[in-house]
Amino acid sequence: MSSEKMIPNDKLLSVKDVALRLGVRPAKVYQMAQLGEGPPSIRLGKLIKYRPEALEEWLKEQEQ
Repeated sequence: MSSEKMIPNDKLLSVKDVALRLGVRPAKVYQMAQLGEGPPSIRLGKLIKYRPEALEEWLKEQEQ
C-alpha cells in the first residue's frame, strides 16, 4: 500500500462539484480532463474525481 494518505471517496469532488466551482458546465470539465487540461483528476473506472486541495492549487496557479 502507498504511503500517501488515503482519502475517503466522499471527500473527493465530482465533475458536477468542480463545474459549479468553476462556473462551467460539467461537459466542459469532462472535456478538460480528457484533454489533460484543467485541475489534476483521478479516474476511478468511468468516474472522474478531484481532490479539493488540488482544485484550489490549480485555481491559484491560474491567477499568475
